[in-house]
Amino acid sequence: MLIIFGARAVHLHTELKENLTCPSCESKGFIEINIYRKHAHVFWIPLFPFFKSGYAQCQKCNYDFDLDDGGLPDPYEIEYDNVRANAKGPKWQFAGLTLILGLIAYANYASSETEALEKLYIESPEIGDIYEYKPELEDGYSTMKVVNVKKDSVFVNLNLYITNKISGIYEIEKSENYSNDIYSFSKEEIEFMHEENQIIAIERN
Repeated sequence: MLIIFGARAVHLHTELKENLTCPSCESKGFIEINIYRKHAHVFWIPLFPFFKSGYAQCQKCNYDFDLDDGGLPDPYEIEYDNVRANAKGPKWQFAGLTLILGLIAYANYASSETEALEKLYIESPEIGDIYEYKPELEDGYSTMKVVNVKKDSVFVNLNLYITNKISGIYEIEKSENYSNDIYSFSKEEIEFMHEENQIIAIERN
């Protein structure tokens, strides 16, 4: 997949400084200071700003020069620092970062909700629950389906198929793939298997 990333500068502010003298035509009061701020972007979506820059231009002779090269006269340094400090950038330059943080927060929330639901499903199993699990003697993933629940026991049918990738579980999770043999586990055993990550997920319709 091709990822397009880069940086772009956005104009923030322009301010005329009447106390500055043009280094070229020596006219006073015609210098404009222009402030820009760069932001990183991915697929042209702004992520975050990281640098302010500036240049000056004489409105009389059109002479312009970079203010970040150093060696500026003191009046230019002072005025540039003031204008740059006061120039506020647009909030949309943080759009990508805000989106990423929002996705992380949502993922954390969804994960905590999933954990709470799975805890409830483990404590109160129901007929039809599907346990996605790692078989002890096999290298892979499979499923078992709850077919009966009694006070302290859970009865399941085992899936006859095993997939070597967790993403392949959906391919084998079919009603015709389950054995007719019934296996029983105590609720304590089921809880232990979940705590030890042998049961990795629980699906309930």
